[in-house]
Amino acid sequence: MSKTETDLQLLDASISHWERMREDRECGEKPGMTHCPLCAVYHKLTNRVCYGCPIAEYTGQGVCQGTPYNDAYEAFYDHCHIWQAAADRELAFLREVRDALAAKLERE
Repeated sequence: MSKTETDLQLLDASISHWERMREDRECGEKPGMTHCPLCAVYHKLTNRVCYGCPIAEYTGQGVCQGTPYNDAYEAFYDHCHIWQAAADRELAFLREVRDALAAKLERE
């Protein structure tokens, strides 16, 4: 399996993770490294660059900077009334990255 195929699977798992949280904040999953399939593979605690992560490659930044993630994280913990809208923005972003990777795979 190519890296692109693996990344597509990880993005699908991440999208599913966010969909579950969006629908039920009490599902037992939370935003953050502990529950993120991408972070489980790509997050490097020693240098925090997320080398190889498709999100970091897409944005050119590590630790989900330049994405809706930080707003969604804050909404999950501090602003419950805007959680679903923030999660929707993160889901749209993840799907955008997934679509870009799928297009890349078609060209490979």
